[in-house]
Amino acid sequence: QKGRNDLRLASLRRDREWVEAARAEALRMVGDGDGMAAYPELADEVSLFMADDESDFLLKS
Repeated sequence: QKGRNDLRLASLRRDREWVEAARAEALRMVGDGDGMAAYPELADEVSLFMADDESDFLLKS
């Protein structure tokens, strides 16, 4: 694809509000004790990028 790419890497300092909002939303989605059971598509995406033991660690509260 030609042209300028409008994607950029996040900066924890510059994008702190976005990171906090994303974290709050993630906790709202999976922090109710059911994990990702209500979000099977999300669970599939996570499993593509992480080994089973890593995704288990990610979901611990």
